[in-house]
Amino acid sequence: TTNPLLSETTIRLALDSYEESIAKGYDSLFSVNKFQSRFYNSDIKPINHDAAELLRTQDLQPIYEENSCLYLFSRGSFKMSGARIGLNPNILITNELESVDIDDDNTWEKANISHKILNHGI
Repeated sequence: TTNPLLSETTIRLALDSYEESIAKGYDSLFSVNKFQSRFYNSDIKPINHDAAELLRTQDLQPIYEENSCLYLFSRGSFKMSGARIGLNPNILITNELESVDIDDDNTWEKANISHKILNHGI
């Protein structure tokens, strides 16, 4: 309910991806945002890059953020893990504009702007 821009197309893609994931031995699927940027921890230590080697951001190892849009799992998977993300999950990268999660005034505004872009091409 806090991801109001999630499209029917993405939900159908998630269902198809879940079925494919199960066939490949995964036990669940959840949606993520993909980032390829230089990240640092709270001690300003690089997380996903070597500060001495300036790679192009598109060549950095991706980092994935759980975006709370979609969780697909079976009763058996939930029973084994006790969580909506199973013991052997797969991910689905979702569209950044669709994945806006409204948690505060800032993300509410981001959702409004994303809605305009998605529905009006602005």
